Amino acid sequence: MVGLAHFSLLAITAAGAAAQGLLSCGEAQYNYTEYTCFDDTTLCPVQSGIRTLDCNGACYDPNKYTCSNTTLETYSPYNGELFDCGVARYDPSKYVCYDGDMLCPKSGVTPTLPCGDDCYFASEYTCTDGVLSHYAGPNGSDGTVSVLGQSRFPSKHEYF
Repeated sequence: MVGLAHFSLLAITAAGAAAQGLLSCGEAQYNYTEYTCFDDTTLCPVQSGIRTLDCNGACYDPNKYTCSNTTLETYSPYNGELFDCGVARYDPSKYVCYDGDMLCPKSGVTPTLPCGDDCYFASEYTCTDGVLSHYAGPNGSDGTVSVLGQSRFPSKHEYF
């Protein structure tokens, strides 16, 4: 009987979270407009309209830092310094490197996020288990979308 009560409580909690438009990140529930979940373990906040990104458990502003080999490094968008992302070199004012080998472009100061082998705008889509869905807000319905484009660059060496 305890198992049934526990299951019912989980179902009620999940239904309540869904009604509020909350998503899951591991055991935590979060509002998609206020946080981004990375690897189902790390929640990073949206600060001043910018989604902070995960670097080895630390959240950072991608317009001030880049994550290189799980270490945060500052950069200046004015000096033209390039960083490594796998076999590619990139300008962190134009791209973000995820997992050490995946480049996703920025639109101005807004980074796109990884989903499987693709990149997406967090204001328009959500990613669950590598599948993109339209983000229709807390009261909308989501619909699966097609792939946005290949974003791994194993044979390229430099991006500006």
